[in-house]
Amino acid sequence: PILVSANTIMPVSDDVHYSINRQVEYLTDDSLELTLEDVRSAEQWQPITTNFVNLGFMKSAAWFRFQLQVVNSNDYILHLSYPILDYVDHYSFIDGEPYLEVKTGDGRNFDTRAFDHVDFVFPYRLEAGQTLTVYLRVKTQGSVDVPLTFSSKDLFLDSNTDDAMFRGFVLGVLILMLFYNAFIYFNLKDRLYGFYVLNIFTNTVNSNVYDGGAFKYLWPNMPSLNDYVFPVSNGLVQVTGIIFMMALLEVLEKTSWYKNYFLGLLAIVSTYPLLVVFLPYSTIVPLEVASSLIVYTSSLIFGIHLSLKGDRTAQYFTFATFLFIVGLLSTNLKSLGILPTNFFTKHAYQIGFFIDMVVLSMALVQKIDLARQERSWAQKENIKNLKRYQDLYSESLSGNFQTTSEGRLVSVNNAFLEILGYENITEILESRVAKDISLFSMDMNASKYLVNTVRQYGKVVDYEVEVIKKDGSAIWVSLSVRTVTNNDGLIEYYEGSIININERKINETLREQALKDRMSTLEQLVIGISHEINTPLGTSITGLSHLKQLMIEVSDKKKGDLVSADILESVIEEIFQALDLTSDNLDRVRELIKQFKHVSVSQQGYEIYQVNLLGIISSALAAFDNELGNHAVEVEIDCDETINVTTYGEAIGEILEQLVNNSLDHAFENETYKKIEISARINNDEVVLIYKDNGKGLSDEGKAELFNPFYTTLRGYHGKVGLGMYLTFNLITQLLAGEIEIEQSEQGISILMKFPRHLR
Repeated sequence: PILVSANTIMPVSDDVHYSINRQVEYLTDDSLELTLEDVRSAEQWQPITTNFVNLGFMKSAAWFRFQLQVVNSNDYILHLSYPILDYVDHYSFIDGEPYLEVKTGDGRNFDTRAFDHVDFVFPYRLEAGQTLTVYLRVKTQGSVDVPLTFSSKDLFLDSNTDDAMFRGFVLGVLILMLFYNAFIYFNLKDRLYGFYVLNIFTNTVNSNVYDGGAFKYLWPNMPSLNDYVFPVSNGLVQVTGIIFMMALLEVLEKTSWYKNYFLGLLAIVSTYPLLVVFLPYSTIVPLEVASSLIVYTSSLIFGIHLSLKGDRTAQYFTFATFLFIVGLLSTNLKSLGILPTNFFTKHAYQIGFFIDMVVLSMALVQKIDLARQERSWAQKENIKNLKRYQDLYSESLSGNFQTTSEGRLVSVNNAFLEILGYENITEILESRVAKDISLFSMDMNASKYLVNTVRQYGKVVDYEVEVIKKDGSAIWVSLSVRTVTNNDGLIEYYEGSIININERKINETLREQALKDRMSTLEQLVIGISHEINTPLGTSITGLSHLKQLMIEVSDKKKGDLVSADILESVIEEIFQALDLTSDNLDRVRELIKQFKHVSVSQQGYEIYQVNLLGIISSALAAFDNELGNHAVEVEIDCDETINVTTYGEAIGEILEQLVNNSLDHAFENETYKKIEISARINNDEVVLIYKDNGKGLSDEGKAELFNPFYTTLRGYHGKVGLGMYLTFNLITQLLAGEIEIEQSEQGISILMKFPRHLR
């Protein structure tokens, strides 16, 4: 069509389609109360400066006017091809005289149309040279999109026939696809086809609502439905589109982030059909427009992601979604006033949807063919698996067996023979115990319990029992048995397996012994604490009792006036002695409790930080400068100054202090040359710390008891209670997550410690 682009009266011919845009002037009515007389005399008219008449979403009413002068006498048509405008009031004048007044729109009954058409069509009879002046008032909750074309009636009917044929073709193919895929769904009961049918249905409904066909044929006298049907159908299109996409691309079977992303989108768009009740049309429709772009763009990106991974179905889906987005984007941009209204933008949604459905049908066919191939492959695999199962049964590491319902052994595998010491199947089946499998058990009561449990509950899992081998020896096995029933629920046979657990039983015994050892250590710790505290505490109690007795004696003598200066001085001296004794012993108790608290590494408030290992060693030894000098002890340190560790640095320092204390207290008696060596290195991200002295070393008993609580060869000497090396052991093994051991040494002691370089 020829574009009318001058703000003057333009002559028009009856053999040309005219697209009216820049010929149009508009006026906005914020008050919604302007009449035709008001706007005819108004001076605020503004020209349309774009190649299309679209003001987008607005709350005001909009008035439009234009003037045309016909060259030929004929019947003419003004066509407004956007059928979802709520209220369209048309006023026309021929040579200044009123001609046709029509008040219509999808907010009014369909029979208010001047012409029986899904769009707004206004007819005129004009004689050559007459001037047509048209005023249009548009008030709508949607986009104020006013695509106007002017032509002779004959040209309009010709183009309308083409348009109707296009609509009929698209609708016919969609309905055909709808019923075809519905037929497949009801035959295959494949939920994917069900989702596809729902998506076709909602898109078909939405398309017919959008182009006005549904209003014309289904509810022409109920215009109030138009405020709800389009946003509801548009929301359902997005809901079914996401559901179908997730089913087609198996989103729910994946554990990646996009599973939750698309579930979130689905939750959001599912609210749109309900929000129609609460939100106005002018709010919900732009929201759905923006949401649809997000939904389909996300689907396109996801399809591209899977396509690049070689997913054939995703490739079909990506191509279809791309074409659909082109149509959707064109229609939405037209609604927002960004693109002009023409045949493509008007029908872009239907065209994109039509191609989308066709390509997705191809994707479904491809997916079904792939599923058929997978079923064929699965059948072949099942045959292989059956053979593999037979091989697994016979070659399994567990001893598999089958028995009759009476307990007679009928089948065993090689592992069963090996566990019980038989040479071949014939030998075991001909043995006495094969007639009743319960005879394999060393404990008949256990056998009876096992049989009764299987019959009552249908299975037994991991039942430990001692069984008899062919040579008469006994071994522990773990037995699992289940019943196999027929269609009537009757027991056909029993099948089960046995596993040799002799080694596990030995390990359990070792664990029990380790538990006993730990309990013994705990008992030793408790007894040691009680013993160490009991002596000073008892002495303190004795001192207090003596003090009390002295006070009683002084009190009695005072009553008898027998207190002399000598007696009083003697008593005071004894009181001070008792107080000194009690105080010393209570101090001893306090010191002991302080040492006992150090036994628990969790109570010391250690913190992890990065520290230089050589710095820790040097700091620990600095505390002994005077003592090492007084004892003439040579100290040698072998540690790279670049070694940094992330661990409990204070704990390492305390360990070294305990070791040096031990050497000074125990090692160098009667030694002339005294030496301590400390070396540290990194091996596979592990700190290897070795402490040595050249003292008198440890006895065999000392090596065995060194890390036990309260082991000391100097009990009572300067408060030594034997907890230092016990604390060292706990710090290494518990806090530093390492290990400690005593190495063989020709002279003195050598202690090897290993712990991670970096603790997390």
